[in-house]
Amino acid sequence: MAALLPADAIALAPIPRSFGRRWRYGIDAATLLATKVGSLTGLPVTFDLASAWWTPQSAGRRRKERTPPTFRLKEAIHPATVLVDDVVTTGGTLEAAARACGVTRAVTATAGGWRTTL
Repeated sequence: MAALLPADAIALAPIPRSFGRRWRYGIDAATLLATKVGSLTGLPVTFDLASAWWTPQSAGRRRKERTPPTFRLKEAIHPATVLVDDVVTTGGTLEAAARACGVTRAVTATAGGWRTTL
């Protein structure tokens, strides 16, 4: 994943799970990924993106039936910050997070490895 980061990236911002999902599963995989990649690359991890308390489950639903989560900024995110997500299916979560903060680059884990999105 670190090799896919743009050369001018200045920080990593994990796309957070909703509070309810963090509580239910006891983990926020995007935060773990961002933290590990940050330790490998020396890039700071920012926690300026906040998720809703709860979002409807999308797993198993068709794209049209999915409701993208909502995000808000706690602090402004620099445009050279890279969003980090743990998985992408339709890209709806990445798009919603990118719209919320104005970031145009993201890195995500997929079954086939890592890829950049947006």
